[in-house]
Amino acid sequence: MRRPQFLQDRVIAATKNEMTNETDILIVGAGAAGLAAARELSFSKLSVIVLEARDRIGGRINTHFENEFAGPIELGAEFVHGKAPEILKLAERTRVTLLDVPNVHWYFHNAVLSKSNEFWSNIEEAMDELADYKGPDESFEEFLDSYIRRHDIPDARSMATLYVEGFHAAHADRISVKGLIKTNRAAAEIHDEQQFRPSSGYVTLARKLYDEAVEQGASFRFETVVREIAWSAGAVTATTTGGEQFKARRVLVTLPLGVLQSGDLTFAPRLKGKEEAAQHLAMGQVVKVLLRFREPFWEDLSLPTDDGKPGYLKDLAFIHAPDELPPTWWTQLPVRSPLLVGWAGGTRAEKLLTLSPDALRDQSLEGLSRVFATSRKFLEDLLVDTFTHNWTKDPFSLGAYSYIPAGGLDAQAELFEPIENTIYFAGEAANTAGHHGTVHGAIHSGLRAAQMIQCSPGMQQ
Repeated sequence: MRRPQFLQDRVIAATKNEMTNETDILIVGAGAAGLAAARELSFSKLSVIVLEARDRIGGRINTHFENEFAGPIELGAEFVHGKAPEILKLAERTRVTLLDVPNVHWYFHNAVLSKSNEFWSNIEEAMDELADYKGPDESFEEFLDSYIRRHDIPDARSMATLYVEGFHAAHADRISVKGLIKTNRAAAEIHDEQQFRPSSGYVTLARKLYDEAVEQGASFRFETVVREIAWSAGAVTATTTGGEQFKARRVLVTLPLGVLQSGDLTFAPRLKGKEEAAQHLAMGQVVKVLLRFREPFWEDLSLPTDDGKPGYLKDLAFIHAPDELPPTWWTQLPVRSPLLVGWAGGTRAEKLLTLSPDALRDQSLEGLSRVFATSRKFLEDLLVDTFTHNWTKDPFSLGAYSYIPAGGLDAQAELFEPIENTIYFAGEAANTAGHHGTVHGAIHSGLRAAQMIQCSPGMQQ
């Protein structure tokens, strides 16, 4: 893959000044957490080298652009969840508009649409009861079994499971109710019911962090895979797959949870406590398929609804069809665009992950033809292109984003805790404030780790 021109220019400029592999701080990973930390630390006049395995910045932010298509195509992170100050401040500095996404959800079942308020009210009733849960930690499925025994709500299981597995990329029989309570409270504090999209793509926010870090002297090394970190108090040596070594007084590891769990990066001496903490968390799986059509054909369609009135799709934002794979689709509203995004999380995603890209496209078209009551040929004739990225097979992510299994509530804090003021961890999986699985959660953890490094003994300038 060709490196984007802005990175080529930056790398060429930076390389002229890269005469040493020794620095104050090494950062492993140039995703949201690593970029935020690099920016923060370099502004403190500390020398920073960021080692990134990919040939690009962003990590699980992966914005794709097509010459003949006006908008960004987000293969990874897409939504800004709520009014997170980390994102709002960054968007303001970047002068990027955050587009307000309509919070209108249709529920499609038995060939009819249900109104969004009915769809959400059933979920919200279960979530309201979950918020008051006082028992021992258990899986959401166990909680749901008990909830359904106490209430007679049609489709409560399918709706609630679709929501939790889809939103959290989790297994309902694994995800922690205590973790969900913490996450829901944190989300409510930033008005998570409001969602936004960066108008020019998420990568523009990542690029701003990168540019600001480089302007302050941070150095980035791309296509550099770290395999071992040898350490003692106040000294680390990172060795790459090619045998190159980098030395520093501190190291901040911002790798995705899936990579940490894989053991592809080793520490000498071993960090058994960190290994155990990582194993007590779970890496969720998603499938995201983006279908670009010649025109937004659904805007001219209407479907029968449960109240007998036609449901016009001109302003379709989200539609959930639990009997289909993928079960959730959304448009690019408020931008009117011929791009439809299919989404599956958790167990439904794992069923789709076995498919080839061509088979995934075919499966998606089959499901859409039933949801929109159109022929497969009609959709194929309008289809221009298909985009997807398999984050599960991506060796530098090994999954989509993290969630907390039952019994794992303390693991995030254990993962984030620094070791002898020398080894630090950050990333969405290490966010201890309930914002894991989000870009703003990754940025928050990166900033927290950077501030801890700045305040550590011997690092003050």
